[in-house]
Amino acid sequence: EPRALASGEARRALAAVMRTAGRAIGKALQDGHTADLPLALPACKWLVGEPLGAEDVAAVDPAIGRSLGQLRALHQEHQALLHDPALSRPQRRARVQQLRELVADAMLVFALPGAPHVVLEHRAGAALPTIRGVVGLHTGGTGLVAGKAGSAAAAGAGAGTGAGAEAGAVGSGKGEADATADLGAKLEPAEVTLDNLGLYVERAERALLVDAVLPQLRALRAGLEDVMPVDSLRLLTGRELQAQLCGSQDEYWTEAAIAAHVVCKHGFTRESPQVRWLVSLMARLDEHDRRLLLTFLTGSPRLPLGGFAALRPKLTVVRKAAVAGYSADEHLPSCSTCQVYLKLPQYSDPAVLELKVRQAIEMGGEHFALD
Repeated sequence: EPRALASGEARRALAAVMRTAGRAIGKALQDGHTADLPLALPACKWLVGEPLGAEDVAAVDPAIGRSLGQLRALHQEHQALLHDPALSRPQRRARVQQLRELVADAMLVFALPGAPHVVLEHRAGAALPTIRGVVGLHTGGTGLVAGKAGSAAAAGAGAGTGAGAEAGAVGSGKGEADATADLGAKLEPAEVTLDNLGLYVERAERALLVDAVLPQLRALRAGLEDVMPVDSLRLLTGRELQAQLCGSQDEYWTEAAIAAHVVCKHGFTRESPQVRWLVSLMARLDEHDRRLLLTFLTGSPRLPLGGFAALRPKLTVVRKAAVAGYSADEHLPSCSTCQVYLKLPQYSDPAVLELKVRQAIEMGGEHFALD
């Protein structure tokens, strides 16, 4: 849940963590590696200077994104009613009254969705940032991570009007204060009505996408600048930067994509039943088990950009000889991680293969031996 950082020391510690993360990202970009850091698309868009919009809220918090979308629809309907020549005055008045009642029933105030103690600026002409009396807001470390947020509590009936926050609006980060105001009940949030609904959604979107995480974003960018010129990232879109950093994994995990880039040696060919069973199993793994398997095979939980085709060395599968007196079904697979060299016993059926592979990646993924 968004909250004020308790002290200057806490803010400096968080900034140091984010700056270190920025350096790691910069080094990964320089070396052509993916980073095991699922940055949310809005953070990537901010880094490349791409405008942020209403659709980016759902990438940070899907529940709040849906809520804001519903309110945005009410605001847009209200604006359309005011300029619809086909409606008579009584008809327009009746429908507007219905919309007013809908907004009133939601009992919304100018506070950050999911964090009612964080008061938003409700004056239309007020200077940004939108969070009143607050600098150095902390989102619990999840606001920059794809598909997660500090709080998923929806804001009453949902939210919405248009004006999305823009990366350019945060400028170069000059003038950031080094003090954090109390987020208690000292500031009473204004009531949200149909007349200021559009402003509320605009303020909420900007607070979630920019103001609540601005110190972390600036520290992340500073870390990048320690390693490489950040302006060079402007050649990319936010989605391209996200793909470069995190990789787009699903497209690499089809049977065809895996089988095309498996090298088979020493007792196995691509037509061997055990190899076909292995490929089928790999294509059915969920995200968690993919990470376990990749750690077991390569030492990294993510594929490089380009998937199995980009693995160097290539994934090689060889037949593992059974120890005298034991059957192949009694052995576990093993892997020479540096060479991505999987030694797979000649299992008797696919069920045994799946059982043994899952046992190996779950129990031995972090075990490294020198044998």
